[in-house]
Amino acid sequence: HYCVLYTYLFPSYSYILCFNKSRYTSSIHLFFYFFFFLMIRRPPRSTLSSSSAASDVYKRQGINAEYGGAHSFAMADAHSANYWEQEYSKTTDEFDWYQQYAHLDNVLSAIESGQSCLVTGAGTSAVGPQLAKRGVNVTCIEQSSTAVNAMKARAPGCNWTQGDVTSMTSLADGSFDVVLDKACFDSLLCQKAGTLKSQQYVSECKRVLKDGGRLMIISTGDNDIRASYFAASGMEAPPPRNLAKPSVNPEETVGGGCHYCYTLTK
Repeated sequence: HYCVLYTYLFPSYSYILCFNKSRYTSSIHLFFYFFFFLMIRRPPRSTLSSSSAASDVYKRQGINAEYGGAHSFAMADAHSANYWEQEYSKTTDEFDWYQQYAHLDNVLSAIESGQSCLVTGAGTSAVGPQLAKRGVNVTCIEQSSTAVNAMKARAPGCNWTQGDVTSMTSLADGSFDVVLDKACFDSLLCQKAGTLKSQQYVSECKRVLKDGGRLMIISTGDNDIRASYFAASGMEAPPPRNLAKPSVNPEETVGGGCHYCYTLTK
């Protein structure tokens, strides 16, 4: 044990010590020296798990879909308006954070045909266009002009507008039955002054909702983490509904974790 400890904590000392012992003892010291040298030098494991939703299916250009981290830039910078504009200038392919439309049937079935729905942080998601096909009057707001221009051509059934979700000045009070958020709230929390921005955002969502309207937020944060953000909203905020995370392994049935769908009522 002492030999291992010395070799791990004091490799140079142990290397010298080897030459003051028998040939057999020296061989042991040298073995442990090189073993622990390799252990210390080995590269860190990837921060992305292949069995989680932050997989190849749900990651885009170095930032994972759980907003769990960024590889070559600060977290706040990775969620800035400039960052997203640069990302959408590379590709405007369809992309959905957290959950795809097909996985949200139980949630989206509560949005009825003929109702008005605002999708915040819409990006290039297929959720808004799919709701529009069901007869929902959909407005999508997105800060990236590149994404908005691309989606106007791809999904003309929705009303597309470029804007900041913390100050939706182009949208009138009491305009919508539902505001649908899929990862937008979480992204705001990752920005500089994220707590303040999240409160401004929730306040704006409340403003544009009709009386009795619902703000539906799909998030990675459980109730213990998110409840305090909604407490000052003045809206009813019961505990969230759990949504199973999509797995990259079709045979995986347990251990995949979940997302949370909050429904705040004005």
